[in-house]
Amino acid sequence: YMGSRKRERLFGTGSQTNAYTDFHHTVFYACCPCEVPGGMLDGSLTALLGGGQRANSAKMLPRALDALCEVLDAQFAPARVEKERAAVLSEMSMVNTIEYRVECQILKALHAENALSRRFPIGLEQQIRAWTVDDVMHFHAKHYRPDNALLYIVGDVDTNQVEQQIEKIFSVLPKANKLPNHESLKVQSRHFPPVLHTWSGGTYNGISNVPGAKKINPDKFLLPLAVPSTNYIPTHTPVRAHVFQHELLQSFSFHLFAKRPIESVTTLQAHRLHVCRRLALAALQVRLNVMARNEP
Repeated sequence: YMGSRKRERLFGTGSQTNAYTDFHHTVFYACCPCEVPGGMLDGSLTALLGGGQRANSAKMLPRALDALCEVLDAQFAPARVEKERAAVLSEMSMVNTIEYRVECQILKALHAENALSRRFPIGLEQQIRAWTVDDVMHFHAKHYRPDNALLYIVGDVDTNQVEQQIEKIFSVLPKANKLPNHESLKVQSRHFPPVLHTWSGGTYNGISNVPGAKKINPDKFLLPLAVPSTNYIPTHTPVRAHVFQHELLQSFSFHLFAKRPIESVTTLQAHRLHVCRRLALAALQVRLNVMARNEP
């Protein structure tokens, strides 16, 4: 995406483009004005200074869709792969602060029973250094498919024109060899095992399950805990404790979590309860922060 020629056509138009990765998704986005500034057909600096070709109300949407479409139809020149590898390794080095390490330890303890504790978005350095161009191409062909992607368009646009542009631009992509399985990708793929959680509070009624997904056996996908749970009081839920020490830490911090499932908000009463809980927790957080500033 960073080396896309079609993405470069958005430069100088006031557009913002970037990409990021979280635990579950890779997101590529283009935030653009609805029309090319001044009706310029060429969004380059020359055009901005008055030397570009002009048109009446040239739309930005085709350019943005072209740039996003190239994500699914990417080219893998060896020099470009090496440049991106260096960029990722550099980013990994920059974020590797003691604060980042503490955050990773917190997430590892919070999600110790599933793969989230072992699969951070930045990846593993030894794997990043070892990937070949063929490895990257194979991974892209396996996962970056139209039937495995979602396209969101938000803005002051005409729905019919948007549908026509999507059909025109994305129709060049190769069709899937077979009909996709509409189960959750995490159920389909061995690379993404189902993410199951051991809740320490609340209830889960399964409303947010992916339609068509098979029933998952927790005994198969829940991972053994590195730190066993302790149950000092028989009537209470077991407590999971984790201690992280490092020579760069100059202070002590204590984190207490109650891991709860996301509760659906479908009624006004449920929304009111949700807001009240958030306000109470925010007030408690402010109170604790104020108390922490006082001398003991």
